[in-house]
Amino acid sequence: MSASIEIVGNAGGDPSTTAFQDGGESTTVSVAVNQGYFDRDNNWVDQGTAWYRVTLRSDQARQQAKFINKGVKLIISGTLKVRAYQDKQGVDRQSLEVMAHHVGIVHTEPRRQAQQWGSSPKQWSSRQSQASAGQSRDPWGGAGNDDPVF
Repeated sequence: MSASIEIVGNAGGDPSTTAFQDGGESTTVSVAVNQGYFDRDNNWVDQGTAWYRVTLRSDQARQQAKFINKGVKLIISGTLKVRAYQDKQGVDRQSLEVMAHHVGIVHTEPRRQAQQWGSSPKQWSSRQSQASAGQSRDPWGGAGNDDPVF
């Protein structure tokens, strides 16, 4: 089974690269995707973590692997493969593997700003309206002057 997939999650460790005898190589990294949703009161309802083994084979994806280390937030698009295997005890199991076509690193805002504004979008909107109310004067420093600035 295979299907297109896009995931956003954190690298669970540093990537590892395997070289093949034919000169090719494959880089893999495990990615943790937190599953859940926000309820009506804007509280996070946790539904666990899904782990994906991500294989980077395209040139672009392998180039990005140089910048991936444990904890980095990634956005990955590729093909999902469900692999069936037997563990050491002979029990049938399945694993999720993403054959990555594109990999990007998600840059998040600094925590300092997030703490200042609070974690709730409701707090953001009230703070932004308070901030905009205090900024009613001309941003160019003029006192109602409509002359061009150039």
